[in-house]
Amino acid sequence: MKNFVFTAAIALLLAARGGCADFIRQIQTVNGATVIYDIPIANDSGTVNSQPITSATATFQLYTTVPGANNTTKLVKLDEKATGTYMPTVTLQATSEDPHVPARTRADRPYGMNLKVEGMQTDPAVPDYVKSVRMNRSYALYDAVSYQPNGTAGEYADAFSFYQNGSYQSAVTQRLPVASPTKAVGEESFTVYTRTSSGAIQSQLAKATIKVWPVATAEISGIEQDQLFTSAPKNGTLMVKDIYPGAKIYAQIYKGAEVLGTIGTILPSTAVAYSDTVEVPQNQALVIGDLESFVSTDGDYTIEMLTITPFNNGAPERLAHVTFKLKRAIAVRAMMGTME
Repeated sequence: MKNFVFTAAIALLLAARGGCADFIRQIQTVNGATVIYDIPIANDSGTVNSQPITSATATFQLYTTVPGANNTTKLVKLDEKATGTYMPTVTLQATSEDPHVPARTRADRPYGMNLKVEGMQTDPAVPDYVKSVRMNRSYALYDAVSYQPNGTAGEYADAFSFYQNGSYQSAVTQRLPVASPTKAVGEESFTVYTRTSSGAIQSQLAKATIKVWPVATAEISGIEQDQLFTSAPKNGTLMVKDIYPGAKIYAQIYKGAEVLGTIGTILPSTAVAYSDTVEVPQNQALVIGDLESFVSTDGDYTIEMLTITPFNNGAPERLAHVTFKLKRAIAVRAMMGTME
């Protein structure tokens, strides 16, 4: 028999979860039967010893209970690890153009999933269940307004098996089941499993999750396409939705018809920079303001709403634009009379 010692790091994950009851669930197979032990976590520091492990493998799951409505509680699994005599070591990491931790990406951008498998057994005497690992892909949808999980989750049909040690890298495109892919809100996870000695219980070896945020959109109001003004517009507004966390947004104006990539003059009232600590998308209403000081001569002018994110190599991306015409009114004074 042997024991597994949990370090204080596991408990520290829950240090800030006041009012919650936390425990580690130990699952193993003894004489063909599944045995479950729940090990309470009483402190946020120190070590926790497992129950004696009498089988070749054991699974450890970290749980917490959180308060619910009407004095109910909900059991939430936070993490899971498997250990065993012949168990391979697996590391899994989601990567993105956005270096933020935890991983996040934008709905229109691919992301990476890096898998490393070590210690895979090839000895014929070793049980078959530790000679391969299986990777599944799952999802959870978020509410489009609160950006919080809405309870809809599932697993994609595709799965992958690995029979050799090594490093594997994949480029992945999100597939959240929503009507508009660019407005997808949720998360995708890859989970690597093996099986216990009985083959009946799937044991999680590693899991990596990435959040998927929607593509920002903007709407310009108060100034219509090709609208003719006889004085500088004063009542334009902007509504920007689903601004990527940590992004910068601003509107610019330049003379002439719209040309993508043109560098204009930034309208100060529209420039907003969000801290990288912002964890969810933002919505922002903006006032364009009086444009008199930005339109010195008559002609066509273009206003563009732009954003800067970790994507597109950090270059500005256009969210909306409008071109208007300016032809100031000329007052003509004349005198009429008669000559005799």
